[in-house]
Amino acid sequence: MADIIQIGAINGTDKPVSDVGILGLEFYFPKSYVCQSDLELFDEVGPGKYTIGLGQSEMAFCKDNEDVCSMALTVTSALLKNYKINPNSIGFLEVGTETLVDKSKSVKTVLMDLFCENCDIEGADSKNACFGGTQALFHAVDWIYANFDTESSTTGNCRLLGYFRCYAKHVYDFYKPVAGPSTEYPSVNGQKSLELYLTALDVTYALYQNKCQKLMGEERSVADFLAIFFHSPFTKLVHKAFARLTFTDFQQNKLLHTLLKTADLEHFKDCKLDETFSREFSTATVKASQPLIEEKLDRYLEFNRKLGNMYTPSVYAQLINFIQNHPKSEELDSQNILLFSYGSGCIASMFSLRFNISIQSRRSAYSEMHNAANRAYTRLGERNKQTAEEFTAALKTREELISATGAVVPSSAADDLFPGTYYLTHIDALSRRYYDQVNS
Repeated sequence: MADIIQIGAINGTDKPVSDVGILGLEFYFPKSYVCQSDLELFDEVGPGKYTIGLGQSEMAFCKDNEDVCSMALTVTSALLKNYKINPNSIGFLEVGTETLVDKSKSVKTVLMDLFCENCDIEGADSKNACFGGTQALFHAVDWIYANFDTESSTTGNCRLLGYFRCYAKHVYDFYKPVAGPSTEYPSVNGQKSLELYLTALDVTYALYQNKCQKLMGEERSVADFLAIFFHSPFTKLVHKAFARLTFTDFQQNKLLHTLLKTADLEHFKDCKLDETFSREFSTATVKASQPLIEEKLDRYLEFNRKLGNMYTPSVYAQLINFIQNHPKSEELDSQNILLFSYGSGCIASMFSLRFNISIQSRRSAYSEMHNAANRAYTRLGERNKQTAEEFTAALKTREELISATGAVVPSSAADDLFPGTYYLTHIDALSRRYYDQVNS
């Protein structure tokens, strides 16, 4: 997924920025998918293991002619085209990813081919499992604040940062390609990872509440947000995460929402959060929170259910789904949404976004984002269903590509991709990757 981060409003050239926000976004996913119910049969795990146990219905996957660079090229080019952005107007570009094709050369440098003669673009890659996208977003916000201070100062007291200029270009002068014995698959301690996810959720929610109290003098609870989004390895975990937040509010006597079934929570009221990783606790809290889950979360999980764990875009797919579900921007003005971003390893953050659509230019920007969300939703129904056997074969071709020595050409056809998609044409004998674009 790609975002445009821009100053929303300022209070004159000698005053600080009052609003930094998202004014555009685009979303890309592969055209091929497999049904989780088919995988249950193929993997012989029993019916419902993936569909009920994990809450997943489908899973998107790439063939051997797509990689992190091709997908980044696809979504960034769509952002530039659909929002009519002048490539020479861009000053910062950062890529958040956990999927590398080179241990030295950043994906951002590959994207520089899209910006013509503009080489003065700050930014690189952010990497820590699924958190990289959020860190890239935070860096973009920081860059806006820092450069506004320096570029607009009329007092002469500019920070040194204001005099920096950059040069970025896609070249292969020094690189460390991921190839040979490298693998596409992580080493995972599943149960430990789930507990860390929930622990990070508890800690960041407490820190978020403390900061709201300190900076704004406000107490916030689940009831204060129009929607709440989470990093989603699988949707059943997200339900548990939402339920933990409502339980925390219940313990602190903050959540007085009529939809919460508090009687189901009384048994656990005196428990400490580090004592609440049992199935009994999860079942009870999800049951008690179900009406709130349906109102603030579940209807925004369609991309997550049908695409699987997207890594860095996972939490933002829910934002796309939310925008697609809310065509009337005026209904959202001043509303808040809460987001929890997590990357194994681990780094996590909880933060909120406020819709500020009080002027026409912002309503127009929201309308464009709604169009982008609709395009993504339409593409969801235009994908190609693959069998479990075809999915397994695609994984095999990717393994063969990444372990190949010498020059290699992907076996998959570009005809199977969405219009406008960038794809890997070949890797040369020096492990340099080359890309082309399907006609729009």
